[in-house]
Amino acid sequence: MVTSYQAVIEAFKTLGHSRSISEIEDWLSNNFEERWKDIGTVMADMVSEKQGGKRA
Repeated sequence: MVTSYQAVIEAFKTLGHSRSISEIEDWLSNNFEERWKDIGTVMADMVSEKQGGKRA
């Protein structure tokens, strides 16, 4: 089973560059059977603090 974080990383590696939440959600739904509730939160958690992301 792939975690939502792993899936988002794979999506960015495949799609490249900055992507919107909806672009990532579309790619995930086309490439994974798993369904995750809120990819936007996952993406926000992955942003560096230096870029305005949350503190771990």
